[in-house]
Amino acid sequence: MQAGSLRNTVSGKLERGPLRGTGIPHSGALNRLQPNLSYFQAKGAWWLHGFQDIPDCFAVVASIARQLPQAELDENSWSEVYLLDSLKESSLPVSSPSGRVERFRGQDVVIDRDGPFRKIFLTAETDLQGVGEWKRSESHPLAVPVWEEPSYSPLLPRRPSLFIGGLISLSAEPPEGFFAAATSAEFRTAGYSLESAEEADVWLYRVPDSRPQSYFDFQYASPDRPSCSDRGNKFLIASGVGPASEPASKGGTECSLLWLGDEQHGPLQSYLEILTEPFHLGRLARNHKGLAQRLPDGTFLLSSVNFTHNLSKDGFNELQTDPEIYRRVFSKEYDEFLMSLFEKQPGGEARASYLLATSRGCTQGCSICCSGGLKAFQSFSGERMMAELQTLASLESLGPDELIDV
Repeated sequence: MQAGSLRNTVSGKLERGPLRGTGIPHSGALNRLQPNLSYFQAKGAWWLHGFQDIPDCFAVVASIARQLPQAELDENSWSEVYLLDSLKESSLPVSSPSGRVERFRGQDVVIDRDGPFRKIFLTAETDLQGVGEWKRSESHPLAVPVWEEPSYSPLLPRRPSLFIGGLISLSAEPPEGFFAAATSAEFRTAGYSLESAEEADVWLYRVPDSRPQSYFDFQYASPDRPSCSDRGNKFLIASGVGPASEPASKGGTECSLLWLGDEQHGPLQSYLEILTEPFHLGRLARNHKGLAQRLPDGTFLLSSVNFTHNLSKDGFNELQTDPEIYRRVFSKEYDEFLMSLFEKQPGGEARASYLLATSRGCTQGCSICCSGGLKAFQSFSGERMMAELQTLASLESLGPDELIDV
């Protein structure tokens, strides 16, 4: 085998343009926004007050979207939701962009509407099980204070260090570990520092399923997370979410950021860069979609969760890989486990053991696959595979009759 270089680099830039049939911005050919059927009614931006965590917010938003009249929500909608102890007039934090609202008052619910803007006031007794019951009001407009767009200080330091993992499920170890390694390679190429779980500012975990326990609980040792470590001061990201890994799953209770779909080829990196500067919440929601963000004041932003980020065929083939980064995600013990599945081959002892992503393996084509990048594409191109094999041979300077395990 003749050694050669691996040339599958990615620019990481985003191309902006309309997603067919929607007119909203989307990523370019490598990673694109696609409809999230589980939350297709929950259009626009949602800013939630008084709720416990991101999964709690997803459940509430899905219910509210069903209660509103059909076609009231669109991609330009801004909906604020408040969970209050009382719906007395004096206790409502009212405001709107124009300073005038149409008010709907129902059973344990008040809604102020001002064009695409609305404030929805609820209590713990509000019934969220109905469909299309919260009609528009025919009353005269009410005067309210003028709304000011909320702004926030940076949530992250400049160029935060990252720990990226993917081993939280035995059945999902190969694909989620592979995606974690690809994300690590991409961020390192962009100049970010990859650190151990203990040292990193940001943790990112690929999520393969829904689960009652936290996605960030310690499950399996890896070189960058050999044991359980404190995460109380970490910025915690779960990616690869939906639809099999339901966003309302309690696994995401700790999340600082829940990212719907695939994070590679620029969109997540672009979003994190915004969080290193002061930002306005409305502008953030207009430019970044398919996510849920916990904010420092205890509120939550759900931005266009009716869409997820999904790799295209080109994006799948252009994922970055690096043998060194594979080894940071998968321990040597994982290789030993794989070796136990095969009969020992003649030719002497192998000089080294490497991991290589080839076919994604699944022939089922399930519509509920948790990984958008695996759902439509099951294998890399032959040219890419040969380039990776040449890279491994080059790393070991293989001579005649010398072997490595792959």
